[in-house]
Amino acid sequence: MIRIIHYREAQSLVARKTQRLEDAERVVAPILEDVRREGDAALLAYARKFDGFEGASVRIPVHGTLEPEFGRAVRIADANIREYARLQLPVEKMVEYPDGRKLGQIVRPLDSMGAYTPAGRYPLPSTLLMNLIPAQVAGVQTTCVACPHPSAEILGIAAWLGVTHFFQMGGAQAIAALAFGTETVPRVDRSVLRSVQTPQGFRHDVLAAAHAAAADAHTDDAGLVEKAGLPVTCVPGSDLALKITRPLDLVLAEALLHVG
Repeated sequence: MIRIIHYREAQSLVARKTQRLEDAERVVAPILEDVRREGDAALLAYARKFDGFEGASVRIPVHGTLEPEFGRAVRIADANIREYARLQLPVEKMVEYPDGRKLGQIVRPLDSMGAYTPAGRYPLPSTLLMNLIPAQVAGVQTTCVACPHPSAEILGIAAWLGVTHFFQMGGAQAIAALAFGTETVPRVDRSVLRSVQTPQGFRHDVLAAAHAAAADAHTDDAGLVEKAGLPVTCVPGSDLALKITRPLDLVLAEALLHVG
């Protein structure tokens, strides 16, 4: 059951979340800067430190199959997500007026996107489906997947969806690599984490980092938070869901994130 808390009663919660976000930014800011300046060297160092990565490159081959029962569930989810994503596609239109003016909009997909797929405490293959399929429906040509500990299910879905750019990396260092690019990881136009019904993008110039990047859980549970001012109406995986009786803005959206 959803707890309903009036905005005035949520002040202490909002203040606590704001402080946690500020603390996280102090931890993560050096990681972002290191990856921006040093590229693969910093990315590999942080992958080994936080994720126990032992390879020479974070790029890994995409291969695998889906178990029959799991595969059936994936195919059903794929069909449902694609159907809904098609309904959300913006429509190009052009109107010609009697005086000769033509007004309208032309819609073009992004060239590239990165899909962060958590797999720290447990793998989340549904996140991969929810992040990649809308991009495919939109016509994004280059899709990159970042996952710190890819399970057989995640690799199987990636192969089934035709992913060719898969990187075994997680946390703030993964998002920084996608945002800035490294020798191995291409820079993408937008990074997506835990999309709900439409993928919420992360503007790279206002990238904010996760609230526990230096801890053993680092960024796999709540990921990063968007600071560009986009409204958030639902955050999956929260321990506490709040319905606040006023329009959601960025500050209140922070209260909807993981409360631990």
